[in-house]
Amino acid sequence: AHYNVAIAASGFEQWKIVDAPLAVRQELRVDATLVVGSIHESVQVTGANASSIDTESASINAVYSANDAVNLPTNSRASANGTSGLSLIGTLPGVQSDQGSFALQGGLPFQTEVQVDGITIQSATGNSPIQDAMPSTDAIAEIRADGVLNNAEYGQPGEVTFTSKAGGNRYHGSAYWYFQNSGFDAIPFGAASKPHKVGNTFGGRMSGPVVIPHLYDGHDKFFFYAGYEGYRFPQQVPKQYVVPTEAMKNGDFTNYSAKGFDGLTNPFTGGSYGNALPSGAINAAAQKFLQFFPNPNFGNVTSFTDGQNPNYYVNQDASQHSNQFDVRPDKYFGSNQKFLLWGRYSYKNFPTNSPESLNVPSAQNTNVNHSLTTSLNWTIKPTLINEFRFGFTLSTNGASDTFNGKAFTEGLGLVGLQNLFYNGIPEIDFQHLSSLKADRLTQLNKSKTYVYTDSITWVKGNHDFKFGADIRTLEAITPSEFNGSDNYGTFGYSNAGNAVGQYTGVDFADFLIGIPNNTFYDVVQQDNDGVSIHYHFFAQDQWRATPNLTVSYGVRYEYHPGYY
Repeated sequence: AHYNVAIAASGFEQWKIVDAPLAVRQELRVDATLVVGSIHESVQVTGANASSIDTESASINAVYSANDAVNLPTNSRASANGTSGLSLIGTLPGVQSDQGSFALQGGLPFQTEVQVDGITIQSATGNSPIQDAMPSTDAIAEIRADGVLNNAEYGQPGEVTFTSKAGGNRYHGSAYWYFQNSGFDAIPFGAASKPHKVGNTFGGRMSGPVVIPHLYDGHDKFFFYAGYEGYRFPQQVPKQYVVPTEAMKNGDFTNYSAKGFDGLTNPFTGGSYGNALPSGAINAAAQKFLQFFPNPNFGNVTSFTDGQNPNYYVNQDASQHSNQFDVRPDKYFGSNQKFLLWGRYSYKNFPTNSPESLNVPSAQNTNVNHSLTTSLNWTIKPTLINEFRFGFTLSTNGASDTFNGKAFTEGLGLVGLQNLFYNGIPEIDFQHLSSLKADRLTQLNKSKTYVYTDSITWVKGNHDFKFGADIRTLEAITPSEFNGSDNYGTFGYSNAGNAVGQYTGVDFADFLIGIPNNTFYDVVQQDNDGVSIHYHFFAQDQWRATPNLTVSYGVRYEYHPGYY
């Protein structure tokens, strides 16, 4: 933001600074000198003459403007990870990206908090920032990172703040479109062809005063900002599997070869099946699982050698798209605009297709985010200001599959399965064949954080006091998993170190007759659902002891009880 400040006194020339830049959370010091003279004369300086060095705070910080956010060479527009501007943090000086989190100025990743308009976007399920709880890149006004010697107002050694754009007295609008395809991509290593890829990101924004002709004129008091961003990214990902031949699925191992294999053993009699299982020997449950194993389509599709390379190649659909809306109204009330009420709401729905193993129907990764900030600023008097904020960050993400795994599993005839309260299928493991590891087909994570803050800023003489409280309610809902497919069962068909079936001499034949050589079963009773309330209180002071010495000090208390 840019500000004009004027100082006038009788017997002195008027002093004025024009277009002074003030970054988010910045304390800017500008020294004014009044010269004896007529009030009709004036001394004017421009914002460019204001020092860009922050001499009022001991913290080390870095700031990006709206132009930086839009023009930096980071692919936040149409990347394979969507359109989140969170990746911009990694380009700030002193920041290192770390698997979705950020280490700031030597701190650890969990010691950095990311906020948007003063409301945290840290996930209640894992303390990392929620990537898609951000406003669109075009809606970002500023980004600021504060690290070493942060004030008591902030709870973490590292704080990153995004500020959203607001409307003004003039109407502004823009539209954009970004496009990419696979023209300059290489064929992925091991793939037979180049996956399809066409990406489009498009959107627009509008801001200005709220005006209803002949009814209401919002100039200088009521403003709006609204934006939309769409993202379309149809794509495929190459997958390679080792699958049994069609003959093997029918119990015929005539064209199967492995070290030491000379026919199938009948584990019930100790005799030999020869090279083929009798039709009556194939287990009914195993027969139902065969729908998930496609026939080979690469290389020699009629023969199989134990330990061979993948024989089934497929480009599976991993398309993704998103729709995002950002809205922000700002309204001044009262005489001399003593009250400012504003809010920002962002919504983003970002579903992606998620291929499952083998022929299991693909899941869809749900990713729905709602974030809200509301703020009421009350200028009690020029030296005393109160600000109250309420906001929330709500996120739901995880896989959801339309395939009814519970009904499929209940139809297998397995005995002893308990509490199938989630959608899944049993896990089938082989040594050299591709295993069936879809496991839990539907698993949603939910993070719910509600924030209530209030702070008072009081300027008294050479002191800038600030007192405040920050109370947060958190709820984390996550799938509870232990091993394999848990309640649905895990079945292994291999000996350690090789793929020779323990019973018939071929692991896949062991599967067909329904005799695993190892199993694992556990019962998960329910998913995790934890709730907690975090309390934060602080008091701080910036004391300008002398013109050349500013003393910053403060105290902060936090209470974080465990989840219940």
